Amino acid sequence: MRQKTKHFQNCLGVFQGGGCKASAYVGAYQEATDWGVSFSELVGTSAGSIVAVLIGAGASPSDLERMIKELDFKKFISPAKKIGTNKLPIKLRIAKHFIDKKWQEYLPVVTYFGMHNSENIKDWLEAKLQELLPDVPKPIKFKDLIIPTSVIVTDIITKRVEVFSTEKSSSKDVSEAVQASCNIPIYFQPVEMRYVDGGILSNLPTFIFENHPNRNYDKILAFSLESRPVISSILNIEDYLRALVNTALEGNLDIQLSLQENIHLINIDTGDISATDFDKINSHTILDLINRGKVATNDFFKNETINVGESVKRWDITFNSYFTKNYLIQNSSQKFNQIIICDTNNKDWVYDLFPTLLKWKNDKSEITFIFPKDSDDTDNKKFRIRFLNNFGVRIHYVGNLPFRGAIFDGAEQDNCKAILFNHNEGNEYHAKIYSGVEDSYVIGLMHNMLKDYVTRDEHTRVKLSEVDHNELIANLRQVKQYSNENVQVTIRKINVCDVIFLTKYVLGYKYRQIKTLFDLYDKFGFDYFRPTKLVLSNDKYTLVTPPILEIVDQKLYLIDGNTRFTYAYRNGIESLTCVVVENVNSPFPTKDKFLPKEILLSDKKREGDTRYNKFDYSKYRKIEECVRNPKNCLL
Repeated sequence: MRQKTKHFQNCLGVFQGGGCKASAYVGAYQEATDWGVSFSELVGTSAGSIVAVLIGAGASPSDLERMIKELDFKKFISPAKKIGTNKLPIKLRIAKHFIDKKWQEYLPVVTYFGMHNSENIKDWLEAKLQELLPDVPKPIKFKDLIIPTSVIVTDIITKRVEVFSTEKSSSKDVSEAVQASCNIPIYFQPVEMRYVDGGILSNLPTFIFENHPNRNYDKILAFSLESRPVISSILNIEDYLRALVNTALEGNLDIQLSLQENIHLINIDTGDISATDFDKINSHTILDLINRGKVATNDFFKNETINVGESVKRWDITFNSYFTKNYLIQNSSQKFNQIIICDTNNKDWVYDLFPTLLKWKNDKSEITFIFPKDSDDTDNKKFRIRFLNNFGVRIHYVGNLPFRGAIFDGAEQDNCKAILFNHNEGNEYHAKIYSGVEDSYVIGLMHNMLKDYVTRDEHTRVKLSEVDHNELIANLRQVKQYSNENVQVTIRKINVCDVIFLTKYVLGYKYRQIKTLFDLYDKFGFDYFRPTKLVLSNDKYTLVTPPILEIVDQKLYLIDGNTRFTYAYRNGIESLTCVVVENVNSPFPTKDKFLPKEILLSDKKREGDTRYNKFDYSKYRKIEECVRNPKNCLL
């Protein structure tokens, strides 16, 4: 299987404008998808907005390629339409009879405020959106898009950027907003005599979302287009107008990048094609642009670690618990000899980051947890401690924690990392990262505070083994909704595309680490996810619960296993072994329904009503609690 991205499994996708050059984004999107890139939100300006909304409507890489290859770019150029009663000044009306035909095409700029009309862009896009969303009422609105999408437009009346988006303008026609965003000044007439190309004020609109309060994404991945200058000097009005338009659309990239940190940019060289070269686009140039997009994107991800390291500045700012988990998971791809975790709350480490712990164990890392002596003594806490002990993690209890955080290879100057966090009661959670040689002195001091607790033990081998189906089914019968004798529970393979999700969101930190679980099944030769048990030390084990589905009106609803099904769908895995439950006489805890293609990753805290619509906890199926009862599991 091809190597996958470590940092961009959930990101904001930003597409710069660039007129006909935007064909290169087709190849860029194909390559990004192959690398495992996933967008939970999209932004586009000018021609980049066309690509953004098509992806937002669910277009696959092959859909985009088909659409762009079938498109006759010359059809985007239609004659300018008369606006009001405006007429050419009398002198120009007389002079136009004596002007060379070559220059007469520029006269509509004076009368109609543009050489061409852009309505064909709107009509073409609306048709393509309807192909992608055939069951949605026409015309397509922003609220109908599968992925939240924003389109950037310049309003020449207010002299401001106008943002049309799923969040702010849900009832706005998508094709109308994109037409406005693509309205290259002079070349096209303004829409409603006020809206022109979004690239005039923001051709790479990343800074607009710097403090986005509802962001679901972890990082920002921006795609830009760069062409070689085709005009070395300005000799006539044609040269001047072309240079003016291209400078307005492309000349502010450096300024915009300077307004926001940590933007990860894929810059695509589009050769000699400029924004308004509609007459030069043919099958040959389209294939060339698509290939250029592929090459640039592949080059970026082949050197992802270096590119991300160069564009990310020092973490002298704090960040929240979800980004903390993401940082730990993203670094799990790197092998560490020693990991020390010092914290008061071991729930997050054991439950939320279980696959990451499994990855560390497979790497034979020495893992040490340090907890305060007065840790809570609930059943859940006891089970987590039993699990860590049997998992081969060394646990120490101290009177006072010197700090809260995690240290990775703290004694190794070149490889050391550390993360400190604070979640005292009453304080907002925040964390700070230290890394590399420049922080090695500070990391070394923290490591020295804890080094006496680190001892080397024999590595505990964790393995996957088959389990009796009846044991799993008996545990599931303890779930309140499955206890009725009429309920039928079976094990069967299910096509990934046949399931219906009850939530639109899969948590990003869970998705990033689920591959470890798939890899474990591969390692021991089991089909995903036939009933198995995870065997720990002393032959003690805990069950691995397959995804749980319920049948209602002959449709399969996913109750547990959202992350696994999302990973399977996005990675071309056709079927999973699941537990299928029938004749359940209890409503679902939510009424929403989503198809696999509609699922988004979220790096925002989403629980209860923020993840499900009108969530009713009384109808929640307590599956994990019954399969692994914390009172007796691993005893």
